Amino acid sequence: MSEWMSQPLEVPGNNRSDPLQTLGTYILVIRCLRRSCIPVGVLGLMPLYRGWYLYAGSAFGPGGLGARLRRHLQTDKTKHWHIDTLVAHCALVDIWYRCASRDLEHIWAQTLVSHQDTVIPLAGFGASDCRCSSHLVWLRSRKEVNGIRRILGT
Repeated sequence: MSEWMSQPLEVPGNNRSDPLQTLGTYILVIRCLRRSCIPVGVLGLMPLYRGWYLYAGSAFGPGGLGARLRRHLQTDKTKHWHIDTLVAHCALVDIWYRCASRDLEHIWAQTLVSHQDTVIPLAGFGASDCRCSSHLVWLRSRKEVNGIRRILGT
């Protein structure tokens, strides 16, 4: 059975009984405190606005959720994915995840982009390998973020 979880920004190590050694889907909760503009590969420039960003991703490769989330938490890393650039300019403040053998990444991304309170800041962000319009959304307030969390948790 999958559990909806929120963890402090510390991902456990390589303990085999650790749920983070399993596969699953996650949401990165990112806070931006200043307006700016960042380059995002071939997608071009993305304006950053004060507020909150939610990014949907999944971990179905070696190391599972633990390996992927530890990578997102690293500050000194090669920028491989679109999200690496955003996290370098803003604060990763929370991670929500669900351990499950079913990949929910695209379902969650669609839930994010179709919600009335969200804005797609840059079409195609995090979606270069799929048909989703974006895996990243922007929200104005923490209250809106909490509303999204309730939707994904049901």
